[in-house]
Amino acid sequence: MVVMLSQNSTGSDNIVKEVMLASENKKGNVPVHLEPTEILLKHGGKTGAELKAEAK
Repeated sequence: MVVMLSQNSTGSDNIVKEVMLASENKKGNVPVHLEPTEILLKHGGKTGAELKAEAK
């Protein structure tokens, strides 16, 4: 899966769902950054930072 990333795309719930679905089905992905981006990972409605804090 090729994912074209921009500030707008990383804020899209649909893009996040597509990437998570591909990951759950063990599909590889190739991120192409069209501009500097920040990616917030979510799992079960929680961000990666929230999950990391819970793991401590």
